[in-house]
Amino acid sequence: MDAVAKDAPPDGGKLEAPLKVDFKKLLVMLAVGVGVALLLLRMVGEREALALLASAQAGFVVLALLAESLRYLAVALYTQKLLHFQGHHIALWPFVELMFAGGSANRIVSAGGAAGIYVRYRFFDKHGLSLGSLATVLILQNMMTGAILFTSLCLGLLYMLSRQLIGTAQLVVVGTMISLMVGLFLAGVALLRRPAQLRSMLDRLVRFIDAPLSKITGRSIYSPEGLDRGIDTFYEAIEVARHKPLETCKALVYGVLTLFSDIACLYFVFHALGFPIKLDVLIVGYVITNYIMSMLLMPEGIGVAEASLTAVYASLGIPSSTVVVATLLFRFIAFWLPIGVGLVAIWDLRRKSLL
Repeated sequence: MDAVAKDAPPDGGKLEAPLKVDFKKLLVMLAVGVGVALLLLRMVGEREALALLASAQAGFVVLALLAESLRYLAVALYTQKLLHFQGHHIALWPFVELMFAGGSANRIVSAGGAAGIYVRYRFFDKHGLSLGSLATVLILQNMMTGAILFTSLCLGLLYMLSRQLIGTAQLVVVGTMISLMVGLFLAGVALLRRPAQLRSMLDRLVRFIDAPLSKITGRSIYSPEGLDRGIDTFYEAIEVARHKPLETCKALVYGVLTLFSDIACLYFVFHALGFPIKLDVLIVGYVITNYIMSMLLMPEGIGVAEASLTAVYASLGIPSSTVVVATLLFRFIAFWLPIGVGLVAIWDLRRKSLL
């Protein structure tokens, strides 16, 4: 722990720059969200939609809330396990609060996704961990998430082939995607075997992370010596993961829960509205929607997510009124509600001097 703390900022790591709510961004999100919601309700009929919402089964709504909460718990367990690979042990509950706090900061604080990284770094810094430790966690998360996504894509392809749901053109597209993923994986393996090139890449990555953080903190928190120690820590973590397959499997399970908790939340929302959606339709619609959101630029997917979910699921044969109400209820649970929870988490972490 002492060795890691050495690459903290010169003043002892006390980064006290306040998190400022971007009220302009928040007002724009609210305006767009409410506008899109009213438009969708008008399209299907307000009375019918409100009647459907009023008839929602409370038990399934609770399950949807629990499923979304599971996502934050899974991310916390995921991060905690990756820190275990580095030899650091931090209690779970503060990690859960951190995930809510980081998500809320991304949505309501200026500087976009940098706000969430800043919240994480403040938390790590309070525990004597460096920016290199955070970068190591982010890299390991991306590596494991990539492996999970690749496996999911292959399983989905096998499912569609077994049901004859994919033609030659689609097979070529999916095959190309798989080839690219395999190529990226092989390039990653080759990079891991070349520490000098890895250091150069990480140097650019950490500088990229440091740039927006410097705007928040007022100074750079990047240390080349700390990066070198971080690289050593990274390779040590890889070795721990290789020699502890059970622990690595646990991390992968947490990663799977992270990725599919949203889908479970949406599943329970549809059931709450009395529509027993099929799993293949649910997953296909969700994946297509995420591809659309990744291609269109809008803060936190506001408007795009609602419109995309509605259009995609309606095209898959689900009644339009059910789709609209399910979409709005899902977005409230998955997007708006965690903002309030995150603000409480930020307050509690600051009260405990953990942020």
